[in-house]
Amino acid sequence: MATVENQTYSFEVFERPGKEWSLRKCREIVHELREFASPFLIPLPDYQCLSLAPGALDDKLLVIVRQGFSPYKIVAFTSSVLIEMPFLKDFDTCTTVLHGGLTCVSPKMRGSNLTIQLTFHVWSHMAQEYPEGFWTTNVAEVISSLGNFGIYTRHCYPHPSVSKPLEVQRRIAQEISLHHRVCMDISPEAVFDPDTFVFKGSNLPGSCFRKDTEDPRYHHRDPRETQYFKALLGRNEGNEVLQVAFLSMQVLLYNLATKKDKSSMLAKL
Repeated sequence: MATVENQTYSFEVFERPGKEWSLRKCREIVHELREFASPFLIPLPDYQCLSLAPGALDDKLLVIVRQGFSPYKIVAFTSSVLIEMPFLKDFDTCTTVLHGGLTCVSPKMRGSNLTIQLTFHVWSHMAQEYPEGFWTTNVAEVISSLGNFGIYTRHCYPHPSVSKPLEVQRRIAQEISLHHRVCMDISPEAVFDPDTFVFKGSNLPGSCFRKDTEDPRYHHRDPRETQYFKALLGRNEGNEVLQVAFLSMQVLLYNLATKKDKSSMLAKL
């Protein structure tokens, strides 16, 4: 665990905590996360770090934000999944793929850039473990999320800046479709398009993650990004886009040096 203080916030980073914590502690943390998320994710999904299943935290990279230090209440969290893909050895790259799974921020804290800070804490932790780089994925129906993921990563597909995927990206996407839908809350009935990386019908009716792509609250500030992803997602079809991109310490340092909002990227590099 690593704890980083930022003004009145504390960021606790846990890698595969289920492998180290007792069953009782795992249950306590999951119940605390569920209590925090229940007013915002309706209905509350039983998956990821919110799952009550044994071993739910075994493959997670979890960042919890508290306003002050423990035992103060949670104000935000993000939970990523660490997925092993041994075939990546054939591409001379890290075999651990980071899936940026579930982020929840209290409405009272929105506008404080906590989402960006959470993401960079996750990415910087991985970059320190794998400085030469690693592959990372994102599954979403939220256009702003899809646009930002492409901006802050390298050779992200699909994204308007990249015309076609690399073979390694195709292999990762295929592996996810065949074997890792559950950890990403992708419906087993969803149809995967290997050309566009769209899971058609992934978000079933009633899902807390289903969004209306015409709702401007979910749009990206760049109209080009918004139009590109609206074309992929359709409207009210429950489709989700899978993005596959590359990150490294070099990429993170470049982002910190060039992005306008770098003051909020508090990752310890």
